[in-house]
Amino acid sequence: MRINQFINNNLTKIKMKEITKKLLLALMTFVFAFTFSACGGDDDDEPAAKDYASKISGVYTGQLSSGGHVIEDVYVVNIYRISNGAVTVNADFFGSSTNFNVTYSNGIYTLSSANYDNITIYVQNKTLTITFLNAYGTMTTFSGVRD
Repeated sequence: MRINQFINNNLTKIKMKEITKKLLLALMTFVFAFTFSACGGDDDDEPAAKDYASKISGVYTGQLSSGGHVIEDVYVVNIYRISNGAVTVNADFFGSSTNFNVTYSNGIYTLSSANYDNITIYVQNKTLTITFLNAYGTMTTFSGVRD
């Protein structure tokens, strides 16, 4: 009788180990399937094909101010696409159209040029902000929204 109990107990333990292994394997398969399917790209935040210029091209209308005073209540700046990563900015304070490179990071498009190192230009959502030191040594800012 003791031998039968010993055999039955061992058979039960072996069956339980097999069932546990199968359940563990099924659980691991389930976890891995969801883990790998959840690791898709997060490209929705970055513009398609890195055509940053198309995303910011347009007419921006806003205010031009300097030293805390509004210089022009209705001021217009135009941005025209040259290529995927380059634009022309047309604003009277430049004197003529000026070309800038466009980069994108964390929802902000930044315009830069080796010719203009004392100017900051960025677009976030549909708002263009340009900040520069004018000829009189005063900070001048344009802030406008794209139509």
